[in-house]
Amino acid sequence: MIEATESNCVLLGYDKFGHPLYKAIATPKDKEQWLKLYKMPDRVIPVVFLPGVMGSNLMSPDGKSIWKVDGTWSMKSWLVRGAEERKKLLDPTKTVVDPSGTIETESPEERLLFSSRRDRGWGEVGAMSYGTFLPWLQEALNDNQIMLTNKTSKNGCLTLRERLMDKPLGAETGESPLTTEEVALSYQYLFPVHAVGYNWLQSNMDSAQALADRIEKIIGDYKASGRKCEKVILVTHSMGGLVARYYSE
Repeated sequence: MIEATESNCVLLGYDKFGHPLYKAIATPKDKEQWLKLYKMPDRVIPVVFLPGVMGSNLMSPDGKSIWKVDGTWSMKSWLVRGAEERKKLLDPTKTVVDPSGTIETESPEERLLFSSRRDRGWGEVGAMSYGTFLPWLQEALNDNQIMLTNKTSKNGCLTLRERLMDKPLGAETGESPLTTEEVALSYQYLFPVHAVGYNWLQSNMDSAQALADRIEKIIGDYKASGRKCEKVILVTHSMGGLVARYYSE
């Protein structure tokens, strides 16, 4: 997190080693300038989202769109396609994940912390189903951006995690309310949200192997950027849970 005086100290982003870069505006020599900088977390736990069945965009190997869930209009053509044409197009051996789906533009603050949403796979999943969920999840998990932009919330700068403390979370088993210590520890990490589409026409075994490869690359990329990254959190919907289960087992 960052806090600055009226002299404005601006976070520009990160260098190739994962170190934060700041820009400070100098003042005349006869005036004192005080800046307080909070160290940005260098530990990352990527949150990897897997959509449900038919929630991943698909295309042919040569790049022709076959199944893209951008919105109602993107699905209109399927209303007039017969069984034979659908069977021909939805061939598991002739389709791959399409990363070109619609993505809501990220804020400048998010771009300071992470790579683009496109690079994090958001275009691989259907915007009609997940277009509002992914931005909400991104903001909720990285609510330290309130401090980054020097803004205050309506709740006196209480973040989502702080508002959840001492409240039952409704988990099925084994969970207790968040404690002050747990919330404080969570702010020592960044939680970039990634989306991993999969070919839902293929077997869960194939999708699980593709997921394993992606997770290995995601972790490797963060390590290469100088950040500490050892594991991911999987968030799934419907069939994505079966893919994640196969991967975890």
